[in-house]
Amino acid sequence: GYKNSYQCSRESLQAVARPFENELWYAAKEGCGCYVYCKGKQFAFHEYLPIRMRTDYFLIFIHLLQQSYTIMHMSSYIADHISAEEGNSAKRLEQMEEKINRFLFKNVNASVSHVGHHNYFYSYVEDALKIKEDIVALDEGVEVLEEILRRRDSKKEQDKTDRMQSAFAILTIVSITSLFADWIEMFD
Repeated sequence: GYKNSYQCSRESLQAVARPFENELWYAAKEGCGCYVYCKGKQFAFHEYLPIRMRTDYFLIFIHLLQQSYTIMHMSSYIADHISAEEGNSAKRLEQMEEKINRFLFKNVNASVSHVGHHNYFYSYVEDALKIKEDIVALDEGVEVLEEILRRRDSKKEQDKTDRMQSAFAILTIVSITSLFADWIEMFD
């Protein structure tokens, strides 16, 4: 039987969207659900909502789920395959940045339909899956890695310059010493 302990927690109730007085939506990476309660037979909810659920809303959810898992995959790829120590990391990071930007351009939208309910659902699920936060974290991670690679390359360049300056200093000392030796020999 039903127990009072089955009631939703406050956190769960806050995570629920209510586009209408008698409709509740809940979304997470594990899935999405809609609960509609009607008094009497309301034709729109009984006839059209199940069809809309299986077509429009399901496709929007799958689109957002694909975004979420793609961002997760890109973050994982960067963590596993791009290192500040490796020589080709800058090129790999540049290629990954291109993929990220292409993905964001093609897949992340402000709206998905001329129907307001679809856009409301899209925004709700996007927030529930924390897609915008994941994109920001991915971008910040790429920027930090770029900065590390820039510093590494700058340090390598500075080390190379320092070695060249040391070599020129030694060459200059040898040249001056040779010049003095020749000069002393010339006056002897």
